Amino acid sequence: EGLFFQKGYGFVPVLSKKENVTALCVSPSDCNIWVGTLGNGVYLVDTEGHTIRHLQEREMHANGSVLSIAGSGEQVWLATLGGVSVLNEKTLQPEKGISLDQVGNNYVYKVLTDSKGRVWFATDGKGLMVYEHGAFRAFDKAGEVALRTIYSLVEDHRGNIWFSTAKDGVFCFDG
Repeated sequence: EGLFFQKGYGFVPVLSKKENVTALCVSPSDCNIWVGTLGNGVYLVDTEGHTIRHLQEREMHANGSVLSIAGSGEQVWLATLGGVSVLNEKTLQPEKGISLDQVGNNYVYKVLTDSKGRVWFATDGKGLMVYEHGAFRAFDKAGEVALRTIYSLVEDHRGNIWFSTAKDGVFCFDG
């Protein structure tokens, strides 16, 4: 039905129309909320529940169905049904110098920024991917298990990255 803000004892809609909200992320620097939707891009909402900006596909340079959002420094990463987009949080423009070709244009279910500054991606078809030191690296195997579809990611208190697969269970990366 959309996104609502509590005022007094009731709730008022934040977005001007009903949206299928699929992802939320607090901005790393200004505490605004990034709101991802299924098919209609991203909204920026302040902490009072006011819409600041609506970014659609052409402005995001990505598919308008946003499944996950993560922030790191001045970068906001969007995982979509058509690949990944990385925007500068201040300018809301695509970051220059980051080639997203390696991630491809398949579904990216989850993006996670970890405590070491790395950015992780749960993909459909390319397995587990990480962006660090300006380059992407793919993890397509865990021992003898082929990693093709990863659905979810989380970092534990020790800095381990846990990820779930389509058919082979849950794995832990301690690197």
